[in-house]
Amino acid sequence: MLSNSAFHVLLNGKRELLASCFMLCSLIFTGCGGQTDDGPTRYKLEGTVSYDGKPVPKGEVSFRPDSQAGNKGPGGYAAIEQGKFQVDASKGVVGGPYIFTFTGFDGIPIPASDVGEPSQDGKPLFTEVEIKKDLPQGESTLDFEIPANKKK
Repeated sequence: MLSNSAFHVLLNGKRELLASCFMLCSLIFTGCGGQTDDGPTRYKLEGTVSYDGKPVPKGEVSFRPDSQAGNKGPGGYAAIEQGKFQVDASKGVVGGPYIFTFTGFDGIPIPASDVGEPSQDGKPLFTEVEIKKDLPQGESTLDFEIPANKKK
């Protein structure tokens, strides 16, 4: 059986080991000095989305690099409000081939009922739509028209 002082030495040794492991893991995951390479340069992306000739009241646009076309850039998403979306450069695109995925709603809130969940976005206007675009390496303004044959 360990004496009381031997137990404290052992316990303190474990604390020091645990603290050392924590510090080592922190250095591994965050790096020793600040990160000097923040990845590829990203660019602001904005645009409009219309369906049946009218702005989409509410929805979401997500974008991902088209890896089959060789793009390895970052992806992201933005809310669509009154037919417009915007993504700041900090979360934007790098240029090259991208795949955009759209969802759109009528914007008329649906209250809770016995038959379904409430929805602040309203009823879907169309089924999910994917559109491919090749983007420049710079800020982009895009206009998307969702085909009317994609009705929900």
